[in-house]
Amino acid sequence: MEEHLDVVNHVVMPGDMRIPGMLRQPRQKIAESMQASYAALFEESRGSLSQSLRFNAASDVARLSGQPELAGFYSGRAEHAQDSTAGETVALKEAVLSHVHGVTLHPSQRRAEDLAALGAAGLSQYDIITLSQLIGFVAFQSRVVTGVQALCGHAAPTEPAPLPRLEIRPGFTADTIEWSSWLSPLDIESASAEQLAVLDESGPSARQSPYYLTLVHNAKVLQKRSETYNAVMYAPGGLSRVDREMSALVVSVVNGCHYCASVHAQRLNQLSRRTDLSATVMADPLAASLTPKERAVSEFAIRLTLAADAFGCNDLSALRDLGVSDAEILDLIHVVAIFGWANRLMLTLGQPANLHAIAPAATIEATAGGVNHG
Repeated sequence: MEEHLDVVNHVVMPGDMRIPGMLRQPRQKIAESMQASYAALFEESRGSLSQSLRFNAASDVARLSGQPELAGFYSGRAEHAQDSTAGETVALKEAVLSHVHGVTLHPSQRRAEDLAALGAAGLSQYDIITLSQLIGFVAFQSRVVTGVQALCGHAAPTEPAPLPRLEIRPGFTADTIEWSSWLSPLDIESASAEQLAVLDESGPSARQSPYYLTLVHNAKVLQKRSETYNAVMYAPGGLSRVDREMSALVVSVVNGCHYCASVHAQRLNQLSRRTDLSATVMADPLAASLTPKERAVSEFAIRLTLAADAFGCNDLSALRDLGVSDAEILDLIHVVAIFGWANRLMLTLGQPANLHAIAPAATIEATAGGVNHG
């Protein structure tokens, strides 16, 4: 990687990276933690995934996420990767790229057998965690690039599209949900000093959490991901904490992540001091009872999550018309994007442990006169 290269700024405006850099300056800590996550994922040499394969996987994630410029950046890096691919069989490469496709496009449909297939192809738990973090990170990075391009005035590459149809699964709740891993969480008694330190940095209960004990197989990437998440969700000023939690909930609902929705419904209830908002969003993120700002935040989150390939500067208009500043919109972009990462980890490495079987999704479609339920 070129010294001091910021991938987002480079992809958004390679001719003059100062322009996106100035837009992102209020959240420099997020920019730095994103770049540190990039370095941890693509410069780390441990494991069975060659740098070339990681770059190719990243290119596929970006392309499938509607980011051809970012896909081109990663495919260019793959062409110049120097490490050996001698140990990578055709079956391993096919298994990796098949998993990339499924996790990027249909994370809620992944199952334990998908991870077993990666293991059968020759990937260790460390490799699977690294691949999962890579897919989540590039899904996140793609949406940040798309959002910053819109802030820079880039129009959507296609004609403005209606809101995408939503498939909302039942069972969303603000009650506490447990999560179980499809891999083997780290035995805390065998944890290294580095792993223990990263767990303690991640949260007070991380040593008992199956989620963190799974991710800490690759401690370096977990550490950088946690830094990025905390910088996004808890940075002072800018978008209100209520709006951040609401957009996190919207993304989790439309992605079908019951666990993340439960956690952030609880936080939204605490911060807003009302329970009707989270209940409304979990039932219908496009409900007519939402305020104009709530509706605008929700629509923005849905478009950037599900239709990033058709996202452009026009998608900022509703928020700007309501007085939302570009600095606040940048915060919203980061929150929507980080939950593309968080949801993919939760949905594809394990499942809720105490949630009843999920019924088929109900379809919600936005119309000019409101919302139709199918």
